[in-house]
Amino acid sequence: MVNRFFLIGLSFFLIISIVAYYLLGGFNSPHISTLSINKFELSGIPFTGRSRSEGAEKAFFEAQGQLESHPGAYMVIVNYPSENEDEVNYFIGIMDEDTVEREGWESKTLNGFDGVVRISFNKHNLVMPKPFRVLEIAEDYAMKNNLQLLGYSIEKYIGEREIEINFPYQ
Repeated sequence: MVNRFFLIGLSFFLIISIVAYYLLGGFNSPHISTLSINKFELSGIPFTGRSRSEGAEKAFFEAQGQLESHPGAYMVIVNYPSENEDEVNYFIGIMDEDTVEREGWESKTLNGFDGVVRISFNKHNLVMPKPFRVLEIAEDYAMKNNLQLLGYSIEKYIGEREIEINFPYQ
């Protein structure tokens, strides 16, 4: 009798979990492509430190605040390799057509590469793959296509559930 209730409860939980995972986009596959983009114009704030620190949070919310006054702009995070395993090396900002100087912000042009491997996801961040897994996907794709990734990525946040992660290559 107890086993029957346990199995019914477990079955109900599994069905609810699968439906929730589906609704969050968990079964959506990433779209991987190679694009001949060779330049990104950005403005933002460099940040080196712990990813869950007050400084990173401040830079993130400041960039998010810029989006409200710049329709058509996208939030971006450039993720550079860090020498210290406990720290991240980010450039947090926005990408838009307007390259107006913003007080306290740096303008940055990323160029000097042949193109990008772009991985696009349409998922809720709760079911988004971990960064190391996204990097593995990009590295596998680059190896199969004889491309040399340059070691950093440009995350472009299109919407609440849509992100493009660009890996420049030579």
